Amino acid sequence: MIEFKKIENICAIVLLVAFFLPWVSVPIIGSYAGYQIPGAVTSFLEMSAGIANFSWDDPNPEPAAVDVPFQVYLVYLIPLVAIAVLVADYLKTDEKTTRIISIVAGVIPVSGFIYGVTQIDFSALALGAFLIFLSGVGILLATFGVVKIPK
Repeated sequence: MIEFKKIENICAIVLLVAFFLPWVSVPIIGSYAGYQIPGAVTSFLEMSAGIANFSWDDPNPEPAAVDVPFQVYLVYLIPLVAIAVLVADYLKTDEKTTRIISIVAGVIPVSGFIYGVTQIDFSALALGAFLIFLSGVGILLATFGVVKIPK
């Protein structure tokens, strides 16, 4: 049985929920949840490549090939590590393995948030992005014993 009184498990559930909430909100274009980020980046890169290759002489040019950075697809690790935290608690794995999984589950969203902030305007971030960051920090603080639920 999963202990819902552990901070790591609560934060892992928040990570799963926040993955489906809007992360980026651009006024004219719309909002994108975590699972939509790779598709949105691909669309924006294709659109910008099409604009760059546009010519009035050839109104129907061949579509330009775009190279999507692999970092964009790392966003799918967030729900995987959140599930890994919950499964490790459910299976009652040894403490060392659970600690490693929890550290990874905290580092991935925090580093992803920091990377995202360096790539886009901070004002474009939405609720899901901040929840991902706070949940990652919560998992790290709980794993290192800084924050504990009183008994």
